[in-house]
Amino acid sequence: MDLTQDGYVEYKRVNVAVYAKFSAEGGMIPEKIVWTDGRSLQIDRVTSVDRAPNHVGTILPVRYSCVIGGAVRHLYFEAQHEQWFVETRI
Repeated sequence: MDLTQDGYVEYKRVNVAVYAKFSAEGGMIPEKIVWTDGRSLQIDRVTSVDRAPNHVGTILPVRYSCVIGGAVRHLYFEAQHEQWFVETRI
């Protein structure tokens, strides 16, 4: 793990496109992430959805904990700007 001089890991926000399914009850479930270079990752399943703080200083987004290729990753939806993003270490 790379730490800054003061002992913290730094992150940056990366906006991504997301294909999502909308249920009749109004829920939104992400199914695939598409990076700006066109690469895509299929989401195997969503394990939890909650409001959670992130590392990049955004208004409290909705955090989707997703299993992608066997690993748990977090995908965020910021309703105010209607944008999806992930966090990557700097």
